[in-house]
Amino acid sequence: MSSIIRFFVAPDDEAAATVVDGDPENTFESVTYGNFDADLALLEWDSLLTGRAFDDLLLASASGVITDEDDGALIVAASPELQEALAAASEAELERVARLWADERAAEGETVDPELAHEILTELARLSRTTEHRLYCRVS
Repeated sequence: MSSIIRFFVAPDDEAAATVVDGDPENTFESVTYGNFDADLALLEWDSLLTGRAFDDLLLASASGVITDEDDGALIVAASPELQEALAAASEAELERVARLWADERAAEGETVDPELAHEILTELARLSRTTEHRLYCRVS
């Protein structure tokens, strides 16, 4: 099953939830990708960029669920720590994390192109740097 993953920035959780039945592209600045576990990726990127233990992030639910599939689409918020780390990351750091993430996914049997991983992280860093809004992800 394929999925459409749209990362976007919105002023707050309430505003982010308004796009549960629609396309955030028409309302908020966004980028689109597909076919990976975005909620898991947010946690993995958080761990790789901030140095926080993945299991601790998982237990703390660092990526907050705003809406779930029963509402029409899954919308999760990136942790403030991840968004800050993305905004502060250098090009070299984004490239390093992209390679590590692709390697982690490969170890789990999932193929992620390191160049695509780098593109995704670069775009998320750009979104994180260009606004005071919060970073969200919509999966449908």
